[in-house]
Order: sequence, then structure tokens, then C-alpha cells
Amino acid sequence: MMSLAKIYFEGQGVTRNEIEARKWIEKAAEKGVVKAMLNLAGIYNQGVGIDRNDIKAKEWTEKAAQKGNAEAMYNLGMIHFLGQGTVQSGPMAESWFQKSADKDHTAAMVMLGYIYAEGQGVPKDYQKAKTWYGKAARHGDIEGMYNLGELYYYGYGGPQNYSKAREWYLKSASLGNAEAMRQIGGLYYLGRGVAKDYAKAKEWFKRAMERGNTEAMINLAVMYYEGEGMPIDESKAKLLLEKACSLGSPKACDHLKVLKECENKK
Repeated sequence: MMSLAKIYFEGQGVTRNEIEARKWIEKAAEKGVVKAMLNLAGIYNQGVGIDRNDIKAKEWTEKAAQKGNAEAMYNLGMIHFLGQGTVQSGPMAESWFQKSADKDHTAAMVMLGYIYAEGQGVPKDYQKAKTWYGKAARHGDIEGMYNLGELYYYGYGGPQNYSKAREWYLKSASLGNAEAMRQIGGLYYLGRGVAKDYAKAKEWFKRAMERGNTEAMINLAVMYYEGEGMPIDESKAKLLLEKACSLGSPKACDHLKVLKECENKK
């Protein structure tokens, strides 16, 4: 049934037909095929070829979750967290995230870390946040690694530890997290947990910048403007701020405005 659904949905040898595809997905879902239940929930959630229906999306997600599917459990947690097709409920979200996380679903672990760190629908608890971010991080999750680094950096859920923060930022950065790269640059720039090193700060800010991180562009602009670890270069500073501003950074736009005002006074 799912094979037929794929043929119609993708138009493999037949005219693409979302209605026919959905019909076969529904038949499979009604027969208890978990993948079909998840697909049908997604169709209702996104309104693919049909009016969006959050209640139906929740209904099919719940059926898949009750069959023990970790992804469905996570999705159901998000449904309760966001209040889609149901009353928003922190405890219900927590419960389903927990069930999913217990099946090694790393996104669920990250969400548990988040709701505890931010007190979203549950009492704020940095120790629990650290536990769940730590579990996600040790499962290789890029966000779990970064968020665990943040807790160590700011001293939430335990003593402030810049060395530990750097350790987890490095792991997250190795997987391509631009914000983790920027934070490593900040550690070298400020000399936190490492010797102050403008060359290394510039290197890490540049890596983050190359991945579109506007804060790193601002950091580099400041270094060029102040001549920190390099000759003063106001032109490069201005170019970096213009790029960050064009990418939608209000902070960069504000800095650029101040820089232009200073130029006009010269």
C-alpha cells in the first residue's frame, strides 16, 4: 500500500495524484502501519493536498505513538508543547518527550533540556536540563553539545566552567555549528578558559562568518575597527557590518549607522 502511495505521490510512471496517494496511505494507516500513520499525520499537519487539520494530525500521531514509535512520541510531545489540535500542556509535552527520549530519540532529549532550562511548561530546573542536554550530546547531537556548552559557560546547573564549555563547543563546531564556532572565538578573544589569543579568535569568528553567522561578522568588524591582533582596517570593518546588516542583523545595522556618523564627522 505504501509503495502504491509513493508511486502516486511522486508520479512514478503515472500522473502525480496526491488524492490517490493519500487514499493508499489512509488504507495502510487504518491497518496499523506506523509509517503510514506518521505520513498521514504529516499530511494533515502540513495540509498537503487537503485542508490543514491539526486535530486529525494529533489523532494519527497519537495512534503511532501508542504503538511505541519514538518519532511519533516526539511529535506528540511537540503537539502538546505548541498546543496544535489540543490544549497546550507542558506536563503532557514533558511526558511524551520523556517516553521518546527513553527510546534514544535525541531531539526529544534536546527538547527536555530546553523546557527545563527555560521553564517552558514545567518548573525551571538547570540540573535536569544539563542531564538531558548531556545525554543528547553523548549521543552525538549537535544542538545537545552546543547547549551543554552554554550551561557550562554561564554556570547554569553547576559551577561556571569555561574549559568544559570549550570542550562541548568544539564538538558541536566539528559538526558544523556556526554559533559554537563563534563562542569558541569569544573564549579566545576574552581569554576565558584559554590564553587570550586574537589570532585564534579571528580564525574561529571567520569560520562562523563563512557559515552566515552575523554575530561573528560583527565580532570580526570590531576586531578590524579596533586593530585587535591586526592592523586597523575601518574599510573591512564597514564591509563586514554591511554584510551582516544585509542579512537582517539589527545590531549590525546599528553599528553601521554609528560608524557612518563617525566617518561624517571626520
